[in-house]
Amino acid sequence: MHGVITGIRRWFVDHSLWEVLCWVLGGTVSSTLTAIWLTARTHLDWVTVGLAFAGGFVATLIGRRVDRRRSNSSAVEHFVWRIGFDYLPDSPLTHGWEFVKEDGAISPQLLPLLPGAPVSPGLQIVPAGWYGIEHSVSLDGKTCDTLSFAAKFSDLGRFYVFVEVTSMDGSTVVQRKWLRFRASNFAETPTSDRTGNEWGLSMTGRSLGQDWRAYDIALRENVRDAIGNQGLIYRQVLKVRLRGALSISAIRFRKTK
Repeated sequence: MHGVITGIRRWFVDHSLWEVLCWVLGGTVSSTLTAIWLTARTHLDWVTVGLAFAGGFVATLIGRRVDRRRSNSSAVEHFVWRIGFDYLPDSPLTHGWEFVKEDGAISPQLLPLLPGAPVSPGLQIVPAGWYGIEHSVSLDGKTCDTLSFAAKFSDLGRFYVFVEVTSMDGSTVVQRKWLRFRASNFAETPTSDRTGNEWGLSMTGRSLGQDWRAYDIALRENVRDAIGNQGLIYRQVLKVRLRGALSISAIRFRKTK
C-alpha cells in the first residue's frame, strides 16, 4: 500500500498541472482518457490507473458544463440601444421625444428626478391634464424584443409600446398595434379597445424601494398573450409613449433572439 501512495504522489508532482489542463481544455472524453492511460501505464499501478480514469472523466464533464454555460449566457441576450435622460434639465422635446397632438392635450412638466431616487438620471412627469409624449425607435432598436427600465407610476401612469406584428407563416400583411402597460401586483388578462388596435396589459416588476420597480417587458410574449390566438406574432418595435404622472429611468432595448 505504501508503494501505491508513493506512486500516486510521484505522478501528481510530475504530471498534475499538464494532465488537469488536458482534462479541462481537451476535446472528447475518449482522447482525454487515452492520454491519461498512456501516462498512467508507465508510472502507476492498477489502483492509480483507476483513480486517473475517474478523475479525468469527471474533470472533462465539468469542463464541458462550464463551456456550455458560457455559450448559453452569451447567446441569451445583449444590449442594443437606449433612450436616456442624461441631458436633463434640457427638455426631452428637443432630444427625440414628441408631444402627441390630440384634442384637449396639455403639455406636462418634464423634470429631472428628485434627489434620493433609487435610479439616476431619469425623468419625472407632472401632468397638467391629458397628454402623451412619444419617442421613435432607431433602426437598431427596432430589432429588439425586450425593454428594460425602472419606474414609479401613479394610478393613471401608463407605458405604451407601438409594435408591428405579422402571421407565423408570413402570409398576413404586417399590422401595427399599441400595447398599453399599467403597473400591477399580478398578471392580468389582456383587454382590447373596440378597434382591436390597442391592447391593455399589466406589468409587475421587481421592487427597488420608494414605490419604484424594475421592469422587463418581453414583447414577443406580450404580443402572444394579447393576440396570439389570431395567429399573429411579434415582428418589431416602432415607438414608446408615456402618459400620466410617472417617473422613469433610461429605457434599454435588448435582443434575446
